[in-house]
Amino acid sequence: MASLWGFVQIVSIPGTPTASFPLSFLISCGDNTWFYIHILFVSLVVEVDSHHPGSIVNAEDLPFNLQDAPAAGSFRYVEQGKSVKEFLTPEILYCLLNRQRQ
Repeated sequence: MASLWGFVQIVSIPGTPTASFPLSFLISCGDNTWFYIHILFVSLVVEVDSHHPGSIVNAEDLPFNLQDAPAAGSFRYVEQGKSVKEFLTPEILYCLLNRQRQ
């Protein structure tokens, strides 16, 4: 059985936290899978781009088996075929620059 401690954290390409799911919630909700996290994250946070399907990936940029139980850690959501440059809108650049000055 997985530990009840910790969080599954999804970060943006620049590394900004965008969502956090407590493992205790995932274990107790009845669907302790990466599929459930993916569905929640995409439906609540992501502006879906049908030309660039996305997935949650690990540190090696490998997607998870959606039927596996998640573990605590920090993971990224990436959209296939999009470059980092496409994510750096003027708004994001402004936020990143202001965050570094603090």
